Amino acid sequence: MKISFDGSKQLVVYAVDKHHPHGRENMLFDRSVVGEHAEISPFLYEECLRREIQLVTPDIYFSLPQKPAKTIFIMDGATSGSTRDLARAGLRPVLLMVIESPIYPCRFFYNLERETKPFDYAMLPRGAAPRVAKTTKFLPFIPTQLFTGTERVQANFLKRKYLTIITTNKRVHHLRRLYVHVMQFLKPFPSFVDRELYRDRLEAIRYFSHDPEFDLYGRGWNDPVRYEDMRYREAITKSYRGAADRKLPVLMGYKFSICFENSIFDGYVTEKIIDSLFAGCVPVYWGAPDIADYVPKECFIDFRNFKSYEALEKYLKNMDEKTFNGYIENMNKFISSDQYHNYFSKEKFAEDIIKILKSYF
Repeated sequence: MKISFDGSKQLVVYAVDKHHPHGRENMLFDRSVVGEHAEISPFLYEECLRREIQLVTPDIYFSLPQKPAKTIFIMDGATSGSTRDLARAGLRPVLLMVIESPIYPCRFFYNLERETKPFDYAMLPRGAAPRVAKTTKFLPFIPTQLFTGTERVQANFLKRKYLTIITTNKRVHHLRRLYVHVMQFLKPFPSFVDRELYRDRLEAIRYFSHDPEFDLYGRGWNDPVRYEDMRYREAITKSYRGAADRKLPVLMGYKFSICFENSIFDGYVTEKIIDSLFAGCVPVYWGAPDIADYVPKECFIDFRNFKSYEALEKYLKNMDEKTFNGYIENMNKFISSDQYHNYFSKEKFAEDIIKILKSYF
């Protein structure tokens, strides 16, 4: 994306990891480059332009022959090196955004107070709040969704198949998992940090694979799994139906979907449950312990309420059309509610970011 900066707009540098393929030449803001699944940055870019604020990637800023006297920056991701480079160049670190749980950028979370201290604001999952630097204002960060909230979900109970899971065969390296456990021992989080849920997904696949109406989708399932391969290989082979590059049309064909997050952490709510809701596919959810603060409990099935997969299966198999339609009705109420807009809409996300940025100019 080519731009010309004439000084008529306020300039904000939007940085991501140095190695991100779209982190230069303003590619982050170009829909033809990032694709439909990463439309949030282009949307934010356009909304900022409407308010006389121009976002640029760091290389664009450094190439300007005349730089504005006052420039601030946003850091999207746990990338300490990029933060230091921009701060050394005299840019003010205003906002840090990281939507991850500690099991992924584990060193970043171990040193969270130090990492957030340079910034005026930090947007992170709720569980990280107690560890943010005292001089930094914490803001809860929930992944923004592309759905508008005007959609209507259809029940179609009799036309839907039984159960699916759409997930990637990807496991955190064992040294990183060990690091997280050590981190919790040395610097315990007041909030609940448990573990990744990779093995629990495998257990769900293994259990439900006996049912021909259960289907597994996602990338990487032709590769070995990270536990006893023979224990799960037969179940995966029996249930696997392909990659499902477009999740929504797939989910719309099922009554229920297993939605287990990558890990358990307060406020760590990804697109899994939202995709399922907008497809009219009742989610079986496990992940953020505080999920009901973001999505009404009447919209999903909480896996924690079942003592076993057998008990869950009995509940799903015995659900009648009236009960299922009740879930759909609750989904539609949520989709059109202020609760959805305030936590998940791209409009609210952009509004909150722009409010912060404008306060500096």
